[in-house]
Amino acid sequence: RVAASTPLPTMDLPEPLPTYKRPPAAWNTLDTRITRAQVALPTAQSLQLMTLRPRFNVKSFAVEPMIGNIIDFTWDARGRMWAVETQDYPNNVLPDSVRGNDRILIIDDGNRDGQADRVTVFADGLNLATSLAFANGGLMVAQAPHMIFFRDTNGDDKADERKILFTGFPRNDTHGSVSNL
Repeated sequence: RVAASTPLPTMDLPEPLPTYKRPPAAWNTLDTRITRAQVALPTAQSLQLMTLRPRFNVKSFAVEPMIGNIIDFTWDARGRMWAVETQDYPNNVLPDSVRGNDRILIIDDGNRDGQADRVTVFADGLNLATSLAFANGGLMVAQAPHMIFFRDTNGDDKADERKILFTGFPRNDTHGSVSNL
């Protein structure tokens, strides 16, 4: 167990994180930037720091390097996790004409032992994808400024159709845009 008083190692961030002024300052007014942060703990060590209700337990399903920065997920009827994996969020806002680095993953526990053992990339090239939900035989993905619909038409777990359903969400503050489908 990690003692609460034990200082955890820190690192310089490759990209500073913005902070924002509190009211009465105008919304989205930049304040200082965070340039150092705690080094990510290994999964097992992070789990030790969790506080759980009596008779509850937690174990990891999928960890790095199998997956990266998961920002949202849902489960399908076959027990597979569908996840938004992002490298771009929150700082790398790209124009629509530039392929992004975010992906939709299908994470599967094929042998049913409680641990993921297979990852399939359903869709890639996304930028600032933040949320997903199943709908109408496909998958809706929030990626400001768009709401995008993906469908696998041939059963290979790859998106064959990609269609912008509607658009108009702001991108000037990636933390304050569309999410939570």
